[in-house]
Amino acid sequence: MKFDSFTGTADSFPSLNIGAARTVNWTQEPTSEKSAFALVRTPGLSLFVTLPKSPCRGIFPGDGALYAVGADHLYQILVDGTIIDRSTSGFSGASGIGTAGGTIGNDGNPVQFAVNGNQLLVVSAGNAYCDNGNGPVECVQSIPLLGLLIDPTTSTIMSCPTSPFGAGDVGFPVAITGGVGWTVQTVTINSVDTSGNATCSAALGTVGSSGGVGIEYLGPIYYTDLTLLGFGLVLGSSAFLTNPPAIGAQITITSGTGFTPGTYTVVGQEWPAGSGRVQLSSSAGTNGSTGGHGYQPAGTVAACTCTFMDGYFFVSAANSKQVFYSAVNDGTSWSPLDYFSKASYPDQVQSVFADHQEVYVFGDLECTEVFQDTGNTNTTFQPNPGYTMHLGSQARYAVARLGNGVAWLAGDDRRGDRFAVQAVGFSPQRISTPFVEGAWRQYSTVSDAVAFTYAEAGHEFWIVNFPTANATWCYDAMTQQWTERGWWHGTFDSNNFPVFDRQRVAYHCVVDFGTGDAHYGGDWSNGKIYVISSAYLDDAGTAIYRLRRAGHVTTENNRRFYSRWELDCDVAGETAAGIVPRVYWSRLGDGRDRLWMVLSKQTASTGVTVQLFWSDDRGKTWLSKYSQTLPVGVDMQIAAAYMQAIDGTT
Repeated sequence: MKFDSFTGTADSFPSLNIGAARTVNWTQEPTSEKSAFALVRTPGLSLFVTLPKSPCRGIFPGDGALYAVGADHLYQILVDGTIIDRSTSGFSGASGIGTAGGTIGNDGNPVQFAVNGNQLLVVSAGNAYCDNGNGPVECVQSIPLLGLLIDPTTSTIMSCPTSPFGAGDVGFPVAITGGVGWTVQTVTINSVDTSGNATCSAALGTVGSSGGVGIEYLGPIYYTDLTLLGFGLVLGSSAFLTNPPAIGAQITITSGTGFTPGTYTVVGQEWPAGSGRVQLSSSAGTNGSTGGHGYQPAGTVAACTCTFMDGYFFVSAANSKQVFYSAVNDGTSWSPLDYFSKASYPDQVQSVFADHQEVYVFGDLECTEVFQDTGNTNTTFQPNPGYTMHLGSQARYAVARLGNGVAWLAGDDRRGDRFAVQAVGFSPQRISTPFVEGAWRQYSTVSDAVAFTYAEAGHEFWIVNFPTANATWCYDAMTQQWTERGWWHGTFDSNNFPVFDRQRVAYHCVVDFGTGDAHYGGDWSNGKIYVISSAYLDDAGTAIYRLRRAGHVTTENNRRFYSRWELDCDVAGETAAGIVPRVYWSRLGDGRDRLWMVLSKQTASTGVTVQLFWSDDRGKTWLSKYSQTLPVGVDMQIAAAYMQAIDGTT
């Protein structure tokens, strides 16, 4: 008789007596010819390149190339596997315009990418970096300056009628980018008078010139007259009189007799206010030292997630309710005034994601809000109250576009639980099953989950990796079924079954190098980037184990005698006698409540080895028959299973 449930759903439960069906490294393919589903093997891997620095923390497609981050370096990978290190000054193909890029922060977490057609934004270790053609440069908050005027008598003095300068601008650099009679350069504001006129470090151009255009960067602030008092714990500077560092600010001392170079935290302001002195977290040198040099770092753009829509980059920072956005089509320009806040509910922003011209702002506890581009220059982005979804996100890096909507690991602090949803038209629908959620409840955390989607052969898959739990789950949007995926690391459990790690591919993108689209994957454990394809029969030389365990087979708990079990799968061609080989096992004993499992091992060089297991004690112990090996070149897919049995009465 046909054993339909063998290729059916996967409903494994922590108690195998309740639900035992499990599928690892197989894809269910709907079919009506031999069974409801066939089992098609998942794709294999072939090594493409190995990054000079590891581990891989993200990959992204763009302009006929593949971009990747390995540790703290951004790389560009060409069709022939050439790796260009864009974090090294003067790299091949660098524009040479503007500040040369360098390394990016590395906290070990995944990076995020966004692109506007000309610039690549990378979010890493709490900050945003923009590659404008010359490598990744840390983004700094800035203010665009329009209608600048040079003083009629002094070429080093300028004013800005639309945004007058103040004492707080002292020490900030200003990039002059254009204007008739203006010199394109970067200057520093040395002082500002009560009328808002800024005296700069260099001549700005022709006296009396108007219509200047520039950008004021909010830091870094450089100091050349630092002093130390109070056992080296009190730092002073003339610049502190008008622009004192805030409590919590970092000040880096670079040189000076009696000064100890290093970075110090401001922990207090000296009394009285305006004394020009601040208290440091630790001694910075010898009491009474003068003439020290140092700086306060730039007002960087804090970020942990990013996205792009309508010409704007968007970033969200950890433990914040604000989402900042860049200037239009310019990831180097970030005004501290250009932001909107998640305000409908009191949770913090977990992540931002753009889909269908909407910006999803996921809360970390109970609510997701959707913002739209209003086109209004004063309130560019506004929430749509009708699109509010009362579910937060439990995993910052697990949000992904799926089908015609967005999928994420959801939950809220009122109802709790861990489950997966897909929102199409701002109506989230639960797509995880009680069995899958039962497995997730066993995990100590799901907050570090990392996910991506990919499409292949009519299916669209959402791959969710759980690093701490060391597991990978796959949702097939076409069949609406869940399966598991895993990487065999070479060990076996007490039943001699392979032990699966979470799959090595944590990051995915599709790149067309001129020969058609190809899938690429980044390995979370090292610097390897693979080509992903069903043409490959193993994981870059590592055997792929595939497991299918069917649910319970029982006839009202009566004894059943099994004489034959056959796997209808691809085999070698006919023998010389015209006999088509078959994969089957005979004389399989009897049982009242039996579990069946098929385990296969495949490599490109040794073919497929397949073995049948069964259990009559609800999965506590397992028996097996001999393994069978299909020759190299046989691509085993499972169409159906059959068994011959006689039912007893007791």
